[in-house]
Amino acid sequence: MGPAASGRPAGPGPRRAPRPAGAPAGPGAGGGRARGRARARAAAAAAPLEGLELDYRPELSGAQRAGTVAAGVAAGAAAYAWARQAPVLGAVCALVAAPLASVAVQTFLLERYHRRALRRAEEVADLDSEFGAFGGVTVHYKTCGAGDSGAGGEAAAAAAGRRYALHFWHGFGANTFSWARVMPRLAEVLGAVCSAHDAPGFGLTVRPASVEAYTLENNGEVGLGVLDAVARRAGGAPKRVFVGHSMGGLTAAKMAAKHPEACAGLVLVGPAIVAANGASRGFRRAVARAAFRAAFLLVYPLTLLLRPFLLIPVRGLVRSLRFWYNGLGFAYADQGKVDRVLVDNYRRAKTVIDWDVGLLQFVLAQFKAAAEDAGEEDLVPRLDRAASEHGFPILILHGAEDRIVPASNSRALARALDCELAVFPTCGHQPQEELPEEFVDAVADWLRRRV
Repeated sequence: MGPAASGRPAGPGPRRAPRPAGAPAGPGAGGGRARGRARARAAAAAAPLEGLELDYRPELSGAQRAGTVAAGVAAGAAAYAWARQAPVLGAVCALVAAPLASVAVQTFLLERYHRRALRRAEEVADLDSEFGAFGGVTVHYKTCGAGDSGAGGEAAAAAAGRRYALHFWHGFGANTFSWARVMPRLAEVLGAVCSAHDAPGFGLTVRPASVEAYTLENNGEVGLGVLDAVARRAGGAPKRVFVGHSMGGLTAAKMAAKHPEACAGLVLVGPAIVAANGASRGFRRAVARAAFRAAFLLVYPLTLLLRPFLLIPVRGLVRSLRFWYNGLGFAYADQGKVDRVLVDNYRRAKTVIDWDVGLLQFVLAQFKAAAEDAGEEDLVPRLDRAASEHGFPILILHGAEDRIVPASNSRALARALDCELAVFPTCGHQPQEELPEEFVDAVADWLRRRV
């Protein structure tokens, strides 16, 4: 039986991303709007992300390079003068201070150019992107199936209603593009409305100032807010299905356990949920609570103090093309599928204002949340109880060659939850990206049978 509608208050109405100059006018009502959205999705998937300067490398002018050398000379001279009573020590200090000062000035100047190149999220969004306020955050999200009902458009969708409304939570480091290969197909084969959002700290979602906005709990509520808005737009009373990958699987499971009345089905894809045995749960929970509380108390003030220095290596890594090829190659079983379109869609977030600060805030938020609520082991019995009491089924999908979250964990989790498990051979951590057709078939078949 489908879940009751959520009682959460709706956020302000969503808005579309501004259309780039020269792009076709927005689609009209009915079939024109449906065809326009389909064209926008196709263009967004095929576009090479032109104009985003993903490989931007600023260069210093001759005068600026001379300034970095002068800064090094001045620092070396100052260090030598400071230790002039011991010439050898003074020479050593000068040799250390001079290059450090030169590199520091050079880094400062280059970072200033990088900051100037950053843009507002709406400026780098796709034609089918939408933005709305959910959970106190301006969220970037995408939809499929909301009003894409052919000649009848939204009016027909509202009259007939949608049988399912699926919302997708992505994993760490990803964004809505992670679902781009499966959302349109699921919307088509199921007659469903699908939505996905960028979690706070990732993608094109605006980076808020509050650390609390970056918790998985808030990310879950943001997703439910988007789902509520999109389901209302679709019309009828669709059965709401939560779908989460990796970290997003943990988030979706938390929401299913917290709001079981709003969940008609739960799909966990390579979920980052530890399937601990009952005997060790209490001890591990106590140890985790103490460890995370100590870590947060130590890390948080140090991070505030050292943030400018901590962000430098983070920026260097994320700006590196090789970093993304290596990271995604590790996540995929077939590294030949890691192409430039995939990599660039993952890299897009680094063009957005405060992307680096948001990433650091996200990490701090996890430490803080873990210190307050130690360990996800408690989630498994809570989720099992919620599923049993409210009657929603659970499906776990996993890649047999997953090197990030081993498939053995999902086997143990499926036993603990007494739910269905499908393991894809020759697949890594990203089944929805690596094997989209098999993913769609598995989810659609399960929904038709169980939900």
